[in-house]
Amino acid sequence: MSGFVLGIDIGADSSAVAYYDAVRGEAAAVDISGGYGVPSSPTVVEYANGEWVFGEYALSGGEDGAVFTRLPERLGKGEYASAGGRPTPIREITGEYIRDMIAFVKGADPKAGVEAIVAASPADWPAAAAEDLRAAFVHAGYGSALADIRDARECAAARLLAGRDGQPTIIADFGAGAFRVGLYERRGGFVDCLSSVSYPDLGADALGRAADSFVAGLYEKSAGEPSARDVRQLERFCRSHRRLLLGRQSAKDVKLYVSFAYPPFAMTARDADIRAVTKPFAEGIRAAVTAAGERAAVSAVCLMGGGFEYPFARAAAAKAFPRAELICPKVPAVALAEGACLIAAAGLGLAPAFPKLRDVNRLSRGVGVRVRAGNAARFFPIAPEGAYWWDKFPEGTFLLTEPTDAPPVVEIYSGGRDGVKLTDLTLTGLPRRPAGTTVVGVSLAFSAADTLDVAVRDVGFGEQFPSAGGSARTKVKLETI
Repeated sequence: MSGFVLGIDIGADSSAVAYYDAVRGEAAAVDISGGYGVPSSPTVVEYANGEWVFGEYALSGGEDGAVFTRLPERLGKGEYASAGGRPTPIREITGEYIRDMIAFVKGADPKAGVEAIVAASPADWPAAAAEDLRAAFVHAGYGSALADIRDARECAAARLLAGRDGQPTIIADFGAGAFRVGLYERRGGFVDCLSSVSYPDLGADALGRAADSFVAGLYEKSAGEPSARDVRQLERFCRSHRRLLLGRQSAKDVKLYVSFAYPPFAMTARDADIRAVTKPFAEGIRAAVTAAGERAAVSAVCLMGGGFEYPFARAAAAKAFPRAELICPKVPAVALAEGACLIAAAGLGLAPAFPKLRDVNRLSRGVGVRVRAGNAARFFPIAPEGAYWWDKFPEGTFLLTEPTDAPPVVEIYSGGRDGVKLTDLTLTGLPRRPAGTTVVGVSLAFSAADTLDVAVRDVGFGEQFPSAGGSARTKVKLETI
């Protein structure tokens, strides 16, 4: 191997990159903080005085620069922003950030190239956002090295589920935009996602806002309302002290020194008040993890995401299943990047191939119906591929173009008109009607991930040909596909 194999996670709040260490056979995170001593870096870009500034340096930049944040959430929307007076696509700004991330890696060996990159993306990311991310890698000069963009859940499984075949495992991701938790089980050639739920109100952003509001309140009690000059300084002060406030290792008061004010002063965050800030999040995390595995024999709870760097969050997740093994990477914020790196290495044959993610809550193939009446047959899709089984699907209505000399037959197919026939129903009890005067309604609904309920009814056709009340129902177990 002549170059780096990388995994990259560009998060809404922070980002990380990992490289594959072929000697040790593992993914290793890279310090991209620029001297701050942590492997992750804020996903923040500043353009000031004709130069791009990134990460912590962008957060602490001057007043005159244009600051760009939450880049992944802005991809795929055709958004532009002003950088030095020039309208610049968000994908190009993201590309500048990617170039800077990879520059930290190449600092170890400037002559080495980049063999392959896998980037983690949020589950259910729009195709337009993924295309913008590809364009960002092209802008950064690494378009040909980008091997794939993979679902973040797959990257998490690659990092955390190795060697856990047949063991139901919870993966909890305390990310910026939401707290996401799911139940997974590795089975042969697949990792089955048995459940996956997102809680935006429990995300690290929401926790950060709660902590910032608390610190701003302390400031106002001590010094009054901040002046216009101090507002931005106070915002930076609150953000930079989140780790000190929320990452306490013991139940002690915390001293906060306000050096940007004149005269400088200190204020005290009492232990009881800090607990009041974190309590709703601790309770929410414990309840969410418990709900994810309440119907399974959970063997382990795996933690990832920057929010789990806070001890209170780890303790809350551990309480959900105290008998299960608790797995928490040394730096939870870089787990996705490490998982993406392992997938990239597997693609080159450097690491063991990892099973493909299979979300059992989503339809792997669409479901549609074919209505046969006489010599006519028409096919209509109803439940699309990729839909969740609990989604509501509109009733399909079909106008028969043949007389009802014989009862119409409704056939249910998986995978399109040329797919697998699941079952059929005959709608009996219809009076004889001329062509074009009978409407058949077909409803599909899942009562469980593997159970499809099918209902067929006579809808009627206006006042002249009212419904005769005919109907038929059946259940289909999807193991028959």
